Amino acid sequence: LAFGDDAGSSHQHVHYGYQDMEQLSLDPTQANHAPNESSVLPHGSGVYAEPTQEAEHHAAPLYPPIPQIPSPLPQQQTALHGGLANFAQDLDIFRLSMPETVQGTPQQQQQFTCVVMPAEKVHTASSVPGMTESYHAYAIVTRTALPSWPSHECRVVRRFKDVVALSDALAAALPGCMLPARPKRDALGARRAGPDFLEARRAALERYLNRLARHAQAASSEVVQVWLAAADVDVRACAAWARLQPPAPCSAKSLRRLLKQLVGRGPAAPTASEAARPAADSGDVLRMARERLAALQGVTKAVPPSPLERELRDEAARLEEVRRLLGGLAAKGGALAAAVRSAAAATSDMARALEGLAAYEQGHGRSAEAALEAGAAVGMAQVAGARTQAAAQAAAQLAPVADLLAATPGALGALEARERALLTALTLEHDLARAQAGLEAAQAPGAAAAARVASLTASTAALAEAAGAARGEYSRLAARNAEEVRAWRGGMRADLLGAARGLAGAQAASAEREQALWLDLHARLSALACADAGTAPWSLAEVEQQL
Repeated sequence: LAFGDDAGSSHQHVHYGYQDMEQLSLDPTQANHAPNESSVLPHGSGVYAEPTQEAEHHAAPLYPPIPQIPSPLPQQQTALHGGLANFAQDLDIFRLSMPETVQGTPQQQQQFTCVVMPAEKVHTASSVPGMTESYHAYAIVTRTALPSWPSHECRVVRRFKDVVALSDALAAALPGCMLPARPKRDALGARRAGPDFLEARRAALERYLNRLARHAQAASSEVVQVWLAAADVDVRACAAWARLQPPAPCSAKSLRRLLKQLVGRGPAAPTASEAARPAADSGDVLRMARERLAALQGVTKAVPPSPLERELRDEAARLEEVRRLLGGLAAKGGALAAAVRSAAAATSDMARALEGLAAYEQGHGRSAEAALEAGAAVGMAQVAGARTQAAAQAAAQLAPVADLLAATPGALGALEARERALLTALTLEHDLARAQAGLEAAQAPGAAAAARVASLTASTAALAEAAGAARGEYSRLAARNAEEVRAWRGGMRADLLGAARGLAGAQAASAEREQALWLDLHARLSALACADAGTAPWSLAEVEQQL
């Protein structure tokens, strides 16, 4: 590629390998670097730069299109190939459904790295005297260069209840953020606690924590830092963790407040801090009822939305479509993994059948044939093992698709938080307009006593402060939603491309391994056929020629 200044007078050249171009086309997260003069980049270096305006001075295109990677799959319509084709088709449909205006920004830089160790069983004293309780806990090692952390490497032990507490605390501390979805609860699997379940949960927890590390707001939050750095065995009993938890609403306190408001002795307006939070969090039942009534009356739809609000509402509709497409993509990915597992099971059955045939031959005194058939059974078992490993790799590579699907309801919830804040602001502004009108009427000569005017003035001022706080919270959430949408799009694109690319690489490596095993098995079976016919066995070159 040639680079020059705006006038096209000076030129620099840089050479790229094929994999460098492939990385340029697939990886949007790498930083651009201007090449040195006459620089030659090594194969796979990943350093590249964007074209300049020099292309405008040439009639012929200076930058040729990146060549398409040929498909390594054969054309026969097997179940495995059909699964791959269905997954690829859904991935292409998903890509085409994303408007160019909302493609998103590149994925956020990872602020720390978490490694989750295999689960260990922990025994503790039970609340019942003489009894013990047991659960599985995971050691988590976090490495970071952030100066705000107490150490560059932290090690804690957490159980799954702590993961639930982390997810809930982040949702409360970061409203409007499109946070990753934590691993799902599985009470039945937790009771059985088999090796496969524990490893799947460990891998899911590691992906969740590293996704948090790539989320700008979550990675820099004190909630995550305390959870990953506090050495307490039970983080929920940690003082620093308890300080970060929002106050839980009290039913009795909410009831007392409602009764006072109904008889005119309670505050007519929420405080500024209460107006900046959902009514359910502050326990204001009367405000919850007013907002519900305003929602039924369509208050938010009656007010003309701002351009940003209109775009965010459109984004919510697009996100619903994304959830539908991700569901189809995850289903096709599951069918693909199931097809690989089915092929592995069928191959394993064939290996056992060959073992039975070898035992039959051995029982009838045909030791030579039995030895060859036993060897063929071993080769078939090796192929089954390779396919089983390929199934596990396919499931691991497709895990980000399931993670994205699980995170979509949370992303929609982040947009709904902004809509609730807008409803709160509009409701309070409507109450403020009525209060101001009542104050103006009371201030008319002879309309009301001075005490009444003073009371209305105080309540109007309180409503004005609450409405201003609610409007400010809405503006903050709208700006956060816009930023989160861009980051979500960029992260989703990177995750899907990474999943597809990882799946292709894993399947290519598995196909190469299988081919070598099949060739060896073919040679074994050819030797068996030649022994029966009394001819010389084929050489490996002859086997490859026959194939």
